[in-house]
Amino acid sequence: HDNTAPFLTSRLIQRLTASNPSPRYVLTAATAFKEGRYTADNGNVFGDGIYGDLKAVFAAIYLDREARSVVLDSDPSQGSLREPIIKLLSVLRSMEFKSNSPVLRFRSLLTKIGQDNHSFESVFSFFLP
Repeated sequence: HDNTAPFLTSRLIQRLTASNPSPRYVLTAATAFKEGRYTADNGNVFGDGIYGDLKAVFAAIYLDREARSVVLDSDPSQGSLREPIIKLLSVLRSMEFKSNSPVLRFRSLLTKIGQDNHSFESVFSFFLP
């Protein structure tokens, strides 16, 4: 289907590099998906020319100027949002949290942070498709 490449590549970009990719970035990755080939700025070619070649898609995602720009790193609207549960676990890890029990139980997270562990409402987890 015509929207398969943009749909999949925009979701991959959101998970791997930027939560709000530009249309140009999505188009670059979608073109790599459709053509099965991506040529980097240095001339290296990735992919075998087969529709849906993930080698070309991942190269397009990671080697694109939007993913590697130092200027965009200072832009507060650029970057990747994290799911609330992932953010909570990251804070616990950064504080070197140690539990006294072998199983750590988070109770009523849905009402506290908007996401419950191990009971996602859809296959897309916290983010809508």
